[in-house]
Amino acid sequence: MKRMYPLRFFTQTVRLSALGLCLVFSALNAQDSDSSEGSALNDRSSSADATERRIQSNAHFAAGIGFEAKGQIDAAAKELLLAVDVDPNNIALILRVADKLLEWRLPTISLQILEKAGQSDMATVEIFVRKGITLKTLGKNDEALAAFTAALEISPGNAQARQELVATKLKDKDLTGALTLVRDGVALPSLAADQLIGLVASYLQIIATSPNLLTELKDEFVVLLERTEKFSLSSPEQEVTLADGFIFVGFPEKAKALLQSVVQTAPNTALAREKLVDLYLREGLIADAVAELNTLIEQNPKNPSAHYLLGSIAADAEEYDKALEHYEKAIEARPEFEPPYYEMVGIHLNTRQPRKALRLLAQARSRFPKRFLGEFYTGIALASLRRTEEALKYLLEAESIGAQQSPERLSSFFYFQLGSMLERNGQYSKAEEKFLKCLESNPEDPETLNYLGYMWAEQGKKLKQASVWITKALELAPESAAIQDSMGWLLYQQGEYKKALPYLLNAEAGLEEADPVILDHLGDTYHALGKKSKAIESWKSSLELEFNERVFEKIQGESRNDRSVTE
Repeated sequence: MKRMYPLRFFTQTVRLSALGLCLVFSALNAQDSDSSEGSALNDRSSSADATERRIQSNAHFAAGIGFEAKGQIDAAAKELLLAVDVDPNNIALILRVADKLLEWRLPTISLQILEKAGQSDMATVEIFVRKGITLKTLGKNDEALAAFTAALEISPGNAQARQELVATKLKDKDLTGALTLVRDGVALPSLAADQLIGLVASYLQIIATSPNLLTELKDEFVVLLERTEKFSLSSPEQEVTLADGFIFVGFPEKAKALLQSVVQTAPNTALAREKLVDLYLREGLIADAVAELNTLIEQNPKNPSAHYLLGSIAADAEEYDKALEHYEKAIEARPEFEPPYYEMVGIHLNTRQPRKALRLLAQARSRFPKRFLGEFYTGIALASLRRTEEALKYLLEAESIGAQQSPERLSSFFYFQLGSMLERNGQYSKAEEKFLKCLESNPEDPETLNYLGYMWAEQGKKLKQASVWITKALELAPESAAIQDSMGWLLYQQGEYKKALPYLLNAEAGLEEADPVILDHLGDTYHALGKKSKAIESWKSSLELEFNERVFEKIQGESRNDRSVTE
């Protein structure tokens, strides 16, 4: 009579060691059984072996993670490779091991196990995708492209493989090829949410690379976005990607609704809050932006971007102490974050604290490469301290850097500052050249027209052309005391003393605080008109505001003349 083993005995044997399993199945195989019973037992043996392999591979994987925690990466890698050797058909395990090896910067070993897995009948699309990523890490771009192409052949809807291929095409500046890949993906039937959002991400890649294509692609992109939003997306990150799409095509309200939903259901999704802040700032909703930024700081007190933006908002509101506090926290959280340094410098310059600005610029210069802003702000700070020769050197260096790296920074404002510094250093022809550059982009700027005209009027040169510039400036800004003074001084230099006096008196009256230069010009004009007492009175008032040796000599000269007449 055959001995039949109850099912519960078989299930218990699964828990035995490998040696126990071998003994059990040897005993079973020794029994005189018919072919069907033998087949069933062989299936059971195969299942038990698979389970045992799974147990052993998991043990090796766990041991590898343990070694990783101790910083013993070599030992960890050996354990993970043993895990794959024990259970070579476990695709999920192979993918986990490959990812770990990449994380540990062992791409060559990762590639070896993926290559082997890719040759088996059980190879999946994920194996080829990981293989492609690993090959990219190794710089083998052509082989990576082949792996991603193979993945897409296995599963045309695979979002990651298609995105990688699109990225490769864009890197090769093959926009047509990238667009074809995306449009082929959109044309696939019955796409799932993950596949659709992958295509959205690819469209965003293309538009970010070539913004001018947005007009051409907008209609088809909108169709894809509206198709995608009908699905429930699997992660907050995917919802943020969809919101990005709506931002690009000009539907900020849809984007805002998506992002607001994300921060309600997944409050710790910082990226969603950051994008909400951007939308709020674009719409001028400052209070809403500040609320989101404060939440980001509550979640992460050392969030440099949040502190930086709060600093910028405070600076715009001229709350400089608050702005400086946030900028300092941004730098403390991330010392290599460069923009806060220059924002703080700007505040120090605006509040007339050039020495503080220079100290901060020295810190930035020791940490970062030479930048346009660093050189420009240094020049401005030195100019405010009347260190004009040094200031000019830095402004010229800023011009050189700007011309090479960022020509857009060489604005009319920049050229005005450079022109004025050249003028202060007596380089009048070069100063004129820079002022004319200002006028190329802003021909109706009364300040530049006035400075250029006054520069030559002060020198008593090019008076005809100076008259053209100052006259135009006065037409554009008739109430300007500075321009009234320039016109008066130009007329004085032309010998038109009577015509000059009304302009100079208007200039004096137009200022809330007296100006030593205007008072000096008034004194000279009174003196030319024979009104010596008024001339001396004006010169003395000028001297009380600011000592000037030339003005002092004028007063002394009149005193000597008076003594000479008396004698």
